[in-house]
Amino acid sequence: MYHAGYFTVRSDTSQVDKDIKWADAFLVVYSITDKNSFNNAIQLVEAIYDGKGTDELHVALVGNKIDLEHFRKVTTKEGQSAAEQLGCMFFEVSASENYDNVQEALNVVFRKVALHHKYMQQEKEKRKNNNPQIEKKKQKFGNSLFNWKNEKKRSPRRAETL
Repeated sequence: MYHAGYFTVRSDTSQVDKDIKWADAFLVVYSITDKNSFNNAIQLVEAIYDGKGTDELHVALVGNKIDLEHFRKVTTKEGQSAAEQLGCMFFEVSASENYDNVQEALNVVFRKVALHHKYMQQEKEKRKNNNPQIEKKKQKFGNSLFNWKNEKKRSPRRAETL
């Protein structure tokens, strides 16, 4: 997991590339009290999209520490605008005082991933069912292969005589 405050895009990009190959979703967290953290989060989201190279990805930009409103350096509008430009979800949470909003953010992301997987499975089934010719050919090939193996087992080799 990468926290935007501890991530340096230039030095860690190769590790991010390795880590994102298997993931379906990312929550990139920054502190609303630290503008640097926000800028790093934006760079990290861009690195994730670049490294993954697919639209089958769910990313959320999450502003943390909303309980420290009096120290706020990144406005909600800035976070929403960045998320909109990046094409990702946006949440603001307080991990220390209200885990409900953290849970809500996680649930939204998990639901999107689950719906995407369900959609992809349905599409796979549609492609499979929409082409009965291929299924018939597969079945025919499988049956002929099965019959050939059985014939081979039943008939012993005969020695040819000259």
